[in-house]
Amino acid sequence: MMKLLILICLIIGIGLSVEAQNKPKPKTKQAAPKAKKATPAPRGKSFVEDKRWTKKQLEAVVKNTSMTSNLSSKAHDKIVVALQKALASSQSRRQLRQAIGRMKQYQLMVDDKLSRGKLPKDLRAVPLLESGYRNMEGKRTAGIWQFTPETARKFGLKVNETTDERFEEAKETDAAIKYYKELYKKFLNWSTVILAYNVGEGAMDEGLKKAKTSDVWVALEKGQFAKSRDYLPQMMAVIVIINNEALLK
Repeated sequence: MMKLLILICLIIGIGLSVEAQNKPKPKTKQAAPKAKKATPAPRGKSFVEDKRWTKKQLEAVVKNTSMTSNLSSKAHDKIVVALQKALASSQSRRQLRQAIGRMKQYQLMVDDKLSRGKLPKDLRAVPLLESGYRNMEGKRTAGIWQFTPETARKFGLKVNETTDERFEEAKETDAAIKYYKELYKKFLNWSTVILAYNVGEGAMDEGLKKAKTSDVWVALEKGQFAKSRDYLPQMMAVIVIINNEALLK
């Protein structure tokens, strides 16, 4: 399932409008705001503008975050690069703080459902990368978890001409939990599961087979999942950030 990576806009410093979170959420598609297209970052200038954190310091933070602690050194390197991009400027840090602020409005509900589903609480980072915790409509995706219509229906949501339950945050969260549980039952590895959520089960199977490995990080090194090659490092970077918010100060 291909997702609109809305946090890419945060990472490369694209300004996004701040949505008022106390506004009632739409249950139909026509009232949802449209996603903005990402603009390529300007060339010729290094993204590492923030000198507050050294590479060694970021490596230490990655190693001390539970979701990323046991990953390979190559995976850590990719996550550190994603962190450097995310922390590159005061603007990108400010936008990340705003997204985390929106996340906290949903956090009790999301954390409770993840706990009841016996899933890692770090999966609350997924809507932050997918939508910036905006209940929005992308090209084919919608809601804070950015489900496609087909996946939404597969996991029990109504999506038709008059009703779109992807915009009901609690229902879409329930559907996301069902999807993640199904993916974990199949792949038994959270890095694989996180990327499979983005690329789809079939594409994940094919990519691992072509790379002749069961390690999704190795598959990425071998050039698989080219269109989503940054998704997993970015997601892990977001997980690190929400567990270490001092990085954004």
